[in-house]
Amino acid sequence: MNNELLRSQNLESLNAAHPGLAEILRSAGPCTDADFRVDTERGVVSLLVSGTYVHSARNPVREAERLTRDLTQTKGLRVVVFYGFGLGYQIEATLETCPDLHCIIYEPDTPLLYETLRWRDLRHILGSERVSLFTACPPEHVAMPLRALQRSQVYAFRMRTLYARNTDAFEALDRVIQETFRRRDVNRATLKRFGRRWVVNLLSNLDMLAQARQVASLENLFRDIPAIVLAGGPGLDEVLPVLPRIAERCVVIAVDTSLVAALRHGVDPDFTIVVDPQYWNTRHLDSCQSSRSILVSESSTHPRVFRLLETGTYMCSSLFPLGRYIEQHLGSFGTLGAGGSVSTTAWDFARQIGAPDIFCGGLDLGFPGRNTHFHGSFFEERSLAWSHRFHTTESMGWRYLNSGTPFYARDYDGNPVLTDERMRVYHWWFENQMSQYPDTRTWNLNARAVAIPGMQHSTVQDILAREVRRPQIQSILDSLHEGRSDNEETSRRAVITEQLRRLNTQLETLADLCRQALEELSKPEPDTAILDRIDSAILEIDARDVAAFLVQHAVEDASLDPDLHPFEKSRRIYTSMQDSVLNHTAFLAQENRS
Repeated sequence: MNNELLRSQNLESLNAAHPGLAEILRSAGPCTDADFRVDTERGVVSLLVSGTYVHSARNPVREAERLTRDLTQTKGLRVVVFYGFGLGYQIEATLETCPDLHCIIYEPDTPLLYETLRWRDLRHILGSERVSLFTACPPEHVAMPLRALQRSQVYAFRMRTLYARNTDAFEALDRVIQETFRRRDVNRATLKRFGRRWVVNLLSNLDMLAQARQVASLENLFRDIPAIVLAGGPGLDEVLPVLPRIAERCVVIAVDTSLVAALRHGVDPDFTIVVDPQYWNTRHLDSCQSSRSILVSESSTHPRVFRLLETGTYMCSSLFPLGRYIEQHLGSFGTLGAGGSVSTTAWDFARQIGAPDIFCGGLDLGFPGRNTHFHGSFFEERSLAWSHRFHTTESMGWRYLNSGTPFYARDYDGNPVLTDERMRVYHWWFENQMSQYPDTRTWNLNARAVAIPGMQHSTVQDILAREVRRPQIQSILDSLHEGRSDNEETSRRAVITEQLRRLNTQLETLADLCRQALEELSKPEPDTAILDRIDSAILEIDARDVAAFLVQHAVEDASLDPDLHPFEKSRRIYTSMQDSVLNHTAFLAQENRS
């Protein structure tokens, strides 16, 4: 077949499945080091890049079948990530032999992919609904389809020649996959530990939910004004002495751990971000009742926060199904990033209010000088209060430094700085955000912090050289301190009350459906048609996600056990769902009594 006609057909199929991608490939530059060879005797095409074969020179089809044989023997596998496209033999073999698998292809070399389309009929791959193709984009984009998956359900297919050709891109992809599932493991453990606490907090904060304004209303309000985010790392010590002068030039955004430090140095931050559900985290705010800082929070934050900071409150959309269920008729709250640390939320807030330059103080993501927090932090004061001669502050610090699998990274001067696996999740989150929002320039004010690609180092002198913007900032802030009208608050309370009534009714229906399913599963031969009807009825109930929230770990454990009988998996899931419904019902009843 004519090569150009073949490429045209491939591009047509690609465009139907991935609109716009064909045009990106057409604009690709020339591929200068690829050699395509056709064996006329066997009718197969082979590919050499930089003089090395990507596939077998004799029988690439048989080679692909052999290399993909392990996929059929891997239990629970759902997705294969291909590091490069090549000539598609390995992808073709996977689609044919593993009908339940989804293929994710990351090809950083767009010119090579465009040239490949001239040599094989790849329409069955490019047009397949089981294929997601990523090219001409950062590897972070691959994280999106992976977030709903478990680590044991993903297989990385690397071809040595292609990996060596694009080592930097594929090493970055390795990090993306690793950090995506590391973060998912952390989130899973956090949910298992704090899920019930989040639900109780949210139901305790319903009055505040009716009073608060939406973060979405602040979008781009401080356009073209720089912001500074005050995190709680040891690098904050370098910023605090000149913070009053910095505040003349920047919107000041503190997190809960740094608010008290800012107040001690004469600056009441413009905004304070608090999103932690735990009581102990509220202790950072013990001496901050005099603050007039605007609170930015989320509905599952510990209720004590709202009693300590009785200022204007702005809430973002809930991260959890119960919160989203209640909020769905209250207007758009606006979403803030959640990378596992309040500092990630603070950075995303600064981005959304329009700051073109975000300076970060105390965002060390490590332990420069083996310090864990800034001087005078609640952590430091607590360790001093709890210390005695057999349990010194030094021993407590040593335990903290070594409790998270420490390792050395590089700071902005290229020197080693201690960090740990807990911080690695935040490293990746910020690196990912830097690539997604290149127009938002982010600067770290501590040269000894862990260097994040895309986040540059700056100094306080660079900030002080900027023009004074405080009058403009204050004018905007003054307009925000007006509260809601009584009528508006009353209306929102009525909406919340109605949502809770609907939720209670739907939870009762869910409980009854779970009971019916468990009764059917207790029979010697359960009727799958009845179970299918029950499942369909559950899927029609809005509150199903609310009930499922507290049982995600049980569902995942059952799904990942390849030796568990399907009926036993179902029984465990229905039982967990029923328990969750009863827990939510009890929480709602307690809230009504209070």
